[in-house]
Amino acid sequence: MTAHDVAFLEKYCRRARTGAWVLLGAWVLIVSFAGDRHRTLEDLLAFAVGVDVLLWCVVDARLHEKYFEHAFAIPFLLTWPVTLAVYLVWTRGGRPGLYSYAAAVLLGAAVAFVGAVLGACLRAVH
Repeated sequence: MTAHDVAFLEKYCRRARTGAWVLLGAWVLIVSFAGDRHRTLEDLLAFAVGVDVLLWCVVDARLHEKYFEHAFAIPFLLTWPVTLAVYLVWTRGGRPGLYSYAAAVLLGAAVAFVGAVLGACLRAVH
């Protein structure tokens, strides 16, 4: 891989990671604010988070010079909160992979908490 390829993949990984966090925040905000009124939008955002995480994993695997089998895409998409831990351990090794997963879980919990608080505030004002 050339330096240009690595720079491109790192840039794409950052964008995919940021997109996943933004989509997760939007999903939590809509779930906590809208209730059952926007169920289709909730489902679409939840699916979009899974697709974005899958795309990040495909590009990140290439960045780590591993091959992400396309046959695993659908099972990964359906079970991404669990298989993300397996993926991180596979690409980064045992302990660093688990630390990466723990950091992702904590950041996800923080995003969910902030989204829930904002949703509750909007619901109280509305």
